[in-house]
Amino acid sequence: MVWALSEDRDYIGYVKDLYENEQGEKMVRLHRFLFREEAESFIPSINPECREVFITSNQEDISANDIDGLATVLTPSHFKQCDELLPINLSFKCFMCHRQIQWRNNVSPFIISKLPGYSEQPVFSGLKSHVPGPSNVEQNATERAEDGSPPKPCAQVKANDNIELLSQDSGMRGCWFRCKVLRSTTKHLKVQYNDVEDAVGHGKLEEWIPATREAVPDEMGVRHAGRLRVRPWPDWDSSAVKLEVGAPVDAWWCDGWWEGIVIGYNTLTQTKFQIYFPGEKRFMTVERKDLRISKDWIDNKWVDAIAKPDILSAITSILNPMLRGSSQPANRAT
Repeated sequence: MVWALSEDRDYIGYVKDLYENEQGEKMVRLHRFLFREEAESFIPSINPECREVFITSNQEDISANDIDGLATVLTPSHFKQCDELLPINLSFKCFMCHRQIQWRNNVSPFIISKLPGYSEQPVFSGLKSHVPGPSNVEQNATERAEDGSPPKPCAQVKANDNIELLSQDSGMRGCWFRCKVLRSTTKHLKVQYNDVEDAVGHGKLEEWIPATREAVPDEMGVRHAGRLRVRPWPDWDSSAVKLEVGAPVDAWWCDGWWEGIVIGYNTLTQTKFQIYFPGEKRFMTVERKDLRISKDWIDNKWVDAIAKPDILSAITSILNPMLRGSSQPANRAT
């Protein structure tokens, strides 16, 4: 990661290639990161206090003379570690990235630690403990058992299975992504996202994930406790089901199925529905064709999510403290 000079504002880029053009000039091909101020027009829920940047799928070619030194961009966990352990004059120069912006401003998760050279960033030499990069994650995920035998595959999820994976990262909370299992071990799964592209041009995004991890409890009381973040693809058709206010639904948006609740609809046509998404506390109008009934995968079977007819009063009680807290302007990070 490097700082690149620009007439408007210096920016951060990930170096993809170094080469000489026909004139013999040294050039750099990179993927640009967007700062919060550049991305908040289409990602309205960005925390103004957070030093988050967003990698883009677009490549830019600039002169090597416009490179102004190294930049530091970390995963959320490494960023937190850096913020806690390093002096403020060093940690303030670090940025965090876990989302990418693609064509038509679609936002999707991104595993920045899989980029070549990630773990070689100088900041890691200043940390007391260093969590390994993706190459070590894969090694850890395929460790042999104590008796030397290969790890046994997960009993219920195996290679080539189609699954849905629940994201609970900031900005993507409550989104189920469709994935294919590439490898299965006792504790981990290597998955390939069906609808999410790798920002650096390596095809579909791939990553190792825990095979069994419970989802964060649902504050609305709609989703069942103890549900896992990995589940099979839903196998039901709910296109003919009549949706009422308070019905738990999943809405197809930004390459995934987002958990939401119906809060209103056009009573004449019932083709457009107002949906509240608790994970990101946002509202959106969604067409009926992009909605499905929500269910939870509990004890190896599908169970209905819990309807909430009093959803409007519940939303008011949750949002009111937030609105009161936002009445005073927040200090913006520089």
